[in-house]
Amino acid sequence: MMPYRIISQYCSLIVIIILFLVVPVSGEMNIDSFTPETGTNNGIVTITMSGTGFQSDSISNIWLNCSGFDRIFCSSYQVTSDTQVSAQFDLTGQSPGSYLIVIGTISSVKYQSKSPFKVYYPSPPMIYEIIPDYGLINDQPYHCTVQGDDYMISSTVQFVNSSGVIFPAITSYINWNTLSCTFSVGQEKGDRYLVQVINPDTQVSTEQEFFTVRDLPPVVTTVTPDAGVNVDTSCELTVGGLSFHDGCTLTLYDSLSGATAMNLSPTVVSADGLNVSGLFDLSGLPIGEYQVIVENPDGQKSIDEVFFTVRTPAPVVVSVIPTSGVLNDSNLELNVSGSYFQVNCLVHLCDSLSGTMTTNLSQTVVSAGGLNVSGLFDLSGLPVGEYEVIVENPDGSISSDKAVFLITPPPEMIFEINIVAGYGGLTSPSGSVKVSESSDLNVVVLPDNGFCIQNVYIDHTPQGSLPSILLSDIHSNHEIFVDFSMIAPPTPPLTFPPTPTPFPTSPPVPEKYCINVSSDIGCLIHPNGTINVPAQSDLEFSMESLPGFHLVHLMVDTVPIDVSNSWVLHSIHSNHDLKLISERNISPHWADFNMSLVSNIQPYLVSFNSQQFSDALWEFWDFGDGSVTYGTSIQHSYRLAGNYSIAHQVVFNNSSSRCTRGVNI
Repeated sequence: MMPYRIISQYCSLIVIIILFLVVPVSGEMNIDSFTPETGTNNGIVTITMSGTGFQSDSISNIWLNCSGFDRIFCSSYQVTSDTQVSAQFDLTGQSPGSYLIVIGTISSVKYQSKSPFKVYYPSPPMIYEIIPDYGLINDQPYHCTVQGDDYMISSTVQFVNSSGVIFPAITSYINWNTLSCTFSVGQEKGDRYLVQVINPDTQVSTEQEFFTVRDLPPVVTTVTPDAGVNVDTSCELTVGGLSFHDGCTLTLYDSLSGATAMNLSPTVVSADGLNVSGLFDLSGLPIGEYQVIVENPDGQKSIDEVFFTVRTPAPVVVSVIPTSGVLNDSNLELNVSGSYFQVNCLVHLCDSLSGTMTTNLSQTVVSAGGLNVSGLFDLSGLPVGEYEVIVENPDGSISSDKAVFLITPPPEMIFEINIVAGYGGLTSPSGSVKVSESSDLNVVVLPDNGFCIQNVYIDHTPQGSLPSILLSDIHSNHEIFVDFSMIAPPTPPLTFPPTPTPFPTSPPVPEKYCINVSSDIGCLIHPNGTINVPAQSDLEFSMESLPGFHLVHLMVDTVPIDVSNSWVLHSIHSNHDLKLISERNISPHWADFNMSLVSNIQPYLVSFNSQQFSDALWEFWDFGDGSVTYGTSIQHSYRLAGNYSIAHQVVFNNSSSRCTRGVNI
């Protein structure tokens, strides 16, 4: 008997031969069909292919091939029979499209399906944005770009109007998230068209994205009126132009301040759409130029540069203070009362008879509420008469109220010449001398015996040692001050006594000498007065300065000696004259003063008081209205109310002090 293993091998060979004879093998491979025919790019799919010849050659790999994309190779395959083979593919993240199934053999022969396997997105296409999302009614055909996701090469775009009518678009595929399309729709202005993207797998986008056909935008050409005041709470504006729709809004916009105002109530549009009117509240709006903007219900706005001007109301003049002024007053302040005065406004005085007009000299001052304005005026050379007071605001608006200011001729001009003589002489005339305008005045200077003219001051300007002063053609007040100085006595010639003839003398008799001691106003010396002292003795002195003074030196006969608090006169053998000299400490308070109003009716009398100094050479007052005088505590009358600057100067032997104060009369 044959061994069992040999018998088994023969049996297997016989079975194989029988199977080969019973199941024939085709000569080449053909893919007749496959299932499924589609798949989504978010998972694994197993494709089962039916055909012939799958066992005619050894298969090396199976893949999906799409022009323009990479191949998708199967992860595994199984040949079930010569007529059936299956392959598994991972489609995750693969590009959607049509793929042919390709079978490769070890003999480098490739067999592919006649129809494609289609890879789809797992969800329908999505629309994120339409650019642009509107078109004007006369701009067809329209062009736009649809942006979204999950688009395919053969994706199409269609537009559906509010009645459900579909308008297909000519679609160009850019990539899987952008489509470009061109289309024409109906001529219904304001109609909205639902935009839909359709993929080849018949999936349709579901987002509610619309393309709107708009009418022409509004055009603004005129506005009536073209200006208003910012206290008007119900100003009606009528705007002319094109393409105004019912329900449109009107806006006033100031690009400088950012202020806006909109119509208070619904606008009224004419039947032809050429005019629209609305009410506005202008109260509180900043003044300026406001662009007039019309916005239709479809969101379209006018861009035309047509402007409406918001102003403050024209100024109103009620009164003026004072009501009159004197000709040739070069610095008159007027206060005008009324309303709606603006900062930097002008005040004019107009004489309709002569045609003369004058305006405030410097910038006006306007109160916070715009109810008062003040300004300075020069009335010099103006004709006498009635002048209308007119206020002009910076925006050009002018008051029309009747307020009158009267310019009167000046009274006869009398000027005051104050003549003061210092210590050591006189003047003729002296004191306060009143003179008429354009007159002359001659002043004679008369020094005392032992004195000479040191200097003559006219209005604080030195003129030299003049024996007389002539003021010619006087047109203002003047101050004359004459300073005298002592004439030094001549030095006596030196004499020598004859040499005495010696003769017997008796012992010397003790002798006493006289010492005269004095001091200035600002210091003390002890002892003082007339002191008799024995010959050859010493005399000690103590010295001190009073508050506000300091010691300068001690005059011993004619010799100045520097001293401090004490000094000794040694070995006295003759008579002597001693005087302690002091000076004032320089102080700004010497000229300090106070003042009080004595009479508050015109003319206004004011009293001036200051500290008195017995060592002062002279005092000078400048009252700020052109008048000056010399003297101590005095009174002065002011012809007009106003602000004045008062100056007081005190002059001492070695220094001076000046104080200035302001006063409102």
